[in-house]
Amino acid sequence: MSTIEQALAGIGYPVCHPPYGGGAGKYLTYQIIGQTGTIYAESREAATGTAFGLDFFTDTPPFAKDLAALKAALEAAGYISRVEAEQYEDDTGLWHVSLTAVCPGGVYG
Repeated sequence: MSTIEQALAGIGYPVCHPPYGGGAGKYLTYQIIGQTGTIYAESREAATGTAFGLDFFTDTPPFAKDLAALKAALEAAGYISRVEAEQYEDDTGLWHVSLTAVCPGGVYG
C-alpha cells in the first residue's frame, strides 16, 4: 500500500501535511482522521483500515479534471476516495474541496 504522498507524487502540485507554506496556486494537504479494525482473527485485530481527510485548494476553477485525476491516482494506489464538500474561501481567495480516502491497511502518511 502506498502512502498518500506516494500515491499523489505525479499529480503536478504539492502534497503535504498542513500547514502548507508555499506559493503554489494548487496544493493538497492531508491528515489522518481515524483508524478502525477491519479484520479480526483469533480475537486480535488482523487488519486496520485508515481514513484520511484531504483538502484540495485551487485558485483556478473549474477543477473537475483535477478531482478526477486525484481520485484516479488514489484509487490506482488502493484507496477508496470520495468528494465530501466544496466551498470558496473569501479570506484566501481559494476554492477548497474536501475529500476522504480510506485504505485497507495501517499505512500512515
